[in-house]
Amino acid sequence: MKPLNYLRKLLGSLAFFIVIMFALTATGLFDSTRTTSPEDIAEHEIQLRIKAETGQADAQNELGALLYKRAQKGSGSFDEAISSLNEASAQDHPIAQMNLAYAYKRGHGVTANNDKAIELFHHSGLNFLRIGDILNAKDRIYNINRINAIHPLKRDLVDAIARFEEAQ
Repeated sequence: MKPLNYLRKLLGSLAFFIVIMFALTATGLFDSTRTTSPEDIAEHEIQLRIKAETGQADAQNELGALLYKRAQKGSGSFDEAISSLNEASAQDHPIAQMNLAYAYKRGHGVTANNDKAIELFHHSGLNFLRIGDILNAKDRIYNINRINAIHPLKRDLVDAIARFEEAQ
C-alpha cells in the first residue's frame, strides 16, 4: 500500500508542477525558449569584474566559475579563472574553495594535486558548517572520500560535522 501512496503523491506533485509552469508561461513570467544573448553575458561579466575588483567574494567566485567554464570549452585560459577563485577562497568562500578543489583534482589551470584538492574540500566543508549549511559540508566528505577514503582530513571533517549536529 505504501508504494501506491508514494506514487499517488509523486504524480500529484508532478501535476501541480505542470499546472504552475503552464500558468507562469501563460502569464509571460517564464519562457523556456528564452536564451541569454551574448550581449547579456558580456554585460554580466563586466558587472562581475567590477564587483570582483572591489573584493566581493561572491563575485570573485562567480567570475572564476564563468571563466573556468569558458576555458573548459577551449575559448579561454584557466589562469584568470584560477586567480579569481583563489581571491574568493582566501576570503573563506566555501563554494570558491570547492571550485578550486575541483581544479586541483582535475589539473585544470593548476598542476593536479590531490592533497591540495582534499585540503580545499576540507576547508570548504568547515566553512559550509560555519554558515550552517550542513548538507554541503557533508558533500565535501564525499568529495574527499572519492580521492582518498582514509585521509585524516576526512575524519576531521566528519568529527566537525558530528560536533555541529550535537550542538544543534
